Amino acid sequence: MNANIVITGSSSKLLSKEIATSLRGRTISYEVFPLSFQEYLRFRQIDINLHSSKSLSHIKNALQIYVVKRGFPEIVLEEDEDIQSRILRDYVDLIVYRDIIERYKVKNLALLKLLIKYLFSNPATLVSFTKLYNDFKSMGYRLSKDTLFEYFAYLNDAYTCFTTSVFKSSVKEEQRNPKKVFIVDNGFNYIYDTTFSPDYSKLYENVVFLHLRRRFSQIYYYKSKREVDFYIPNRKMLVNVSYDVKDKKILEREVQSLIEGMRYIGSESGYLITKDEDKVIESQGYKIFLKPLWRWLLESEEK
Repeated sequence: MNANIVITGSSSKLLSKEIATSLRGRTISYEVFPLSFQEYLRFRQIDINLHSSKSLSHIKNALQIYVVKRGFPEIVLEEDEDIQSRILRDYVDLIVYRDIIERYKVKNLALLKLLIKYLFSNPATLVSFTKLYNDFKSMGYRLSKDTLFEYFAYLNDAYTCFTTSVFKSSVKEEQRNPKKVFIVDNGFNYIYDTTFSPDYSKLYENVVFLHLRRRFSQIYYYKSKREVDFYIPNRKMLVNVSYDVKDKKILEREVQSLIEGMRYIGSESGYLITKDEDKVIESQGYKIFLKPLWRWLLESEEK
């Protein structure tokens, strides 16, 4: 009898890289992320028909919920908002803290909680750890830079957050610049954000990162005079994210950033992901494809 055996367990016991070491390389590790938008729609039994106005209406409405708080399957299946928040907080308490505190014997729990709160409250944000160190110190926390770096590395190992570096010709230049930090699911932002007004630009950017991260291991941001949110070297792909580009100045800024990046890397086209713009802009011999987030997520997942 042929049989496939799948063994799962808490990462607080053994991380994937430790499994590979323990079994002397006789493993293949697969990264499993919260639901993609396409998976989310299927979970909710929403028909994916891009040629049906009724289907598109359901898809667009679903996106706004997905972007704010619903990537984990258990959250998708739960309709009560209070219970959703409790589940997300349980994930933080039972998974994040346990995976990190028990594994690494963390002593400064207050600092770890503060770091988690800061990162989850500020997705898709450039982070200077020197500035963060000074900010935390001015708040009265006792810490060293090494401790801050260690705790951040623990969060990376636990798959709660990810970073992109600036694309430069040398590693030293990359290390000299701030990292851009993303979180594994926007639901964590939902339970930590106290403004009650979602920053859709940042939430959109975090969703775009997660979508790219499922497909590509190397993701950078580009920065010279202007900045581009994402650069995928092996595809020469540049992607900017801007929730609303109805203001001509904002649209011009995003387009010019992409053109500068395309000129630098030798590409002829780039993407600008928005809330609802769907068109192509040609400028200075370059093409910029403006795509609504819902369409870009669904179309690029099919490729």
